[in-house]
Amino acid sequence: MAYDNLTFDKSIYAANLDFTKALEALDPSSAYLGTELAGTDAFERQLLRYGIRLKGTDASRVEKFFQNAQTAVLFPEYIARTVRTALEEAEVLNRLCAVRTHIDGMDYRSIESTDLAAIDVAEAIAEGAELGTTQIKNKAQLVQLQKYGRRIMASYEAVRGHSIALFTVMLKRIGTEMANAQLNAAVTTLLTSVDAANTIACDGTTANLQALAQLWSAFESSPLSVLICGMQRFTEIVSDYDFTRPDAGLKFVGTGNPGTPVGALLIKSALVPDDCILGLAGSDALEMVESGSIVTDYEKWISHQFDCASVTATAGFNVITPASVKKLTFGASGESDG
Repeated sequence: MAYDNLTFDKSIYAANLDFTKALEALDPSSAYLGTELAGTDAFERQLLRYGIRLKGTDASRVEKFFQNAQTAVLFPEYIARTVRTALEEAEVLNRLCAVRTHIDGMDYRSIESTDLAAIDVAEAIAEGAELGTTQIKNKAQLVQLQKYGRRIMASYEAVRGHSIALFTVMLKRIGTEMANAQLNAAVTTLLTSVDAANTIACDGTTANLQALAQLWSAFESSPLSVLICGMQRFTEIVSDYDFTRPDAGLKFVGTGNPGTPVGALLIKSALVPDDCILGLAGSDALEMVESGSIVTDYEKWISHQFDCASVTATAGFNVITPASVKKLTFGASGESDG
């Protein structure tokens, strides 16, 4: 059946939480290989079918989604996709996480291994000698998953005449807020994971180059790539960095991130107390676990009665390699920083 003859209704949401997979089963993208529609998915082809334009100066109005019963069914998926895009484009969260794991249920147990830093691999193995062993096993604790979301207070009458492009901006803002909430959860997980073995006492009292070098040198197996700190330490690091250098100034202007003299991404978080700085090797420190996909109140969105409808996502965080997360602590007093 061609995409322009496809018939579906809101039961597609009840049958499968992943709308796109359910629609793809009715209209497989593989059937369009070698055609001008190659590279589109089933949802995008329905937008094309009904002339619903999401972007640009000629973007359709929100009421275009409600021209008939089938186009109304597309509206919750548009909401979910827009919020999901904002979540996936959250650059800081992406830099923090070494891997994103998608699961269908609510129970997830990650894996762990013996600490590679404790294994002596500096020397070659002598002929006939036995290889060392790294044991990989399931963790004893489940990853705690939490729901993140927003209730959207907006009537159909209030938004129907506005551009979908404008409505998209508002939805992406909601996705950004959800991503910030997830970032806070990630930072909390990192903070609580650091034990005494991965805590370094700073030789001074200021987050200057000497202090950052001390933290940087504590990473042996995987390089330090992210620094997370509160406002006081953030200000000290930025103030101590030489932005008169052309490369430093261009990076700040081009990316919006000030960078650090040790080459790590600098993240400011109110959750990190000013008596410490978190450092991590982003390549193997943190796992983000996502359960299902974006969930919307599809009944309310489809029926136009969305005075109060919700958009939610469920996720949790797990430290993969404890030695890849370290904390530099500052005492109330210390040696002079010179």
